[in-house]
Amino acid sequence: MPRRPSPIPPALPRPVFTASEARAVGVSTDRLRAQDIRRLAYGLYAVADVDLSERAVLTAITRTDPDAVVSGFSAARLLGLPLPPWVAPPRPAAGGSTAPRAGYFLSAGADSGPPRASTPSPTYVATAEPGAPVLHLTSQSTRRDHSFIRWRQQTLPAEQIITVGDLRLTDRVRTWLDLGTELRREELVAIADHLVRRPRPWAENRSDPYATPEQLAEAVEEHPGRGRPRLREALALSRVGADSAAETAVRLALGRAGIPEAELNREIVENGVRLGEPDLSWPQWRVCLEYDGAHHRRREQHRSDIRRREQRERHGWIEVQAMADDLADGFRSTVRRLERALREHGWSRDG
Repeated sequence: MPRRPSPIPPALPRPVFTASEARAVGVSTDRLRAQDIRRLAYGLYAVADVDLSERAVLTAITRTDPDAVVSGFSAARLLGLPLPPWVAPPRPAAGGSTAPRAGYFLSAGADSGPPRASTPSPTYVATAEPGAPVLHLTSQSTRRDHSFIRWRQQTLPAEQIITVGDLRLTDRVRTWLDLGTELRREELVAIADHLVRRPRPWAENRSDPYATPEQLAEAVEEHPGRGRPRLREALALSRVGADSAAETAVRLALGRAGIPEAELNREIVENGVRLGEPDLSWPQWRVCLEYDGAHHRRREQHRSDIRRREQRERHGWIEVQAMADDLADGFRSTVRRLERALREHGWSRDG
């Protein structure tokens, strides 16, 4: 009958820890081979049968490696930057006893601020291809990649690194710069819009944007990376006022279709009556557009949307809705509906 392993010392950091941390509290090499402990990578372990979080794995690495900084897509996810759907949540590589099990957790909310232990997170199921890069870190010295860990050798200025407890990661602006070679131009615009948008203090516990357009422009010019031309293009298309990546996508689609530039989340007032802040509006023609995301499907929100639209119509406005389904066709149907509304109120492509 196999002997039951000794209890895991309470002082051992959980759920992810390093070999040096285990040795410091008296856990032997043989004990690390027991079935209730899983080896994730060289010198990196986790308590078995626990859903691992991206944050927990990365924190264990930066906690014991003072040169390690979370960067790239990992930093973007933890900071809540709007990423395109093709940037999958962190997933373990398929196969192999050293890969983390399914059930990574990510920070929730685009504006929840730096990651905090109390932040609730959605769960994702692992479906990664073998060897797919998952967790991204930067170090001044050479580090060994693993099936789910990718290292980049680079020296980062101290002012571009933020620290939350034992977790170190690149700040939002530096993370955006680093993604200049990874994302398409429109995807970089969505992040730029997110960085420069005006926050709502009552809802976001902050009053200043993460960056101003001028600060982003300066950062781009100082950035030594190869993504600078694409970042410049993205910044030229960025605007203050978009509240979501979906709104940015609609705005860019309308621009490509030759629709005049809209005002973003600007309050409408008619004869002293406040008609809300539509996502996009064209006051000259009294036309506005609202992007109806998932929360608009809730019954009370849906009723509120109907009342708002009826009130705007009573004051001579046309409200056009863009929906998540419209994204599939590049918002072409949204463009047609909006152009019809603008023409109805006097707009013409001929000027």
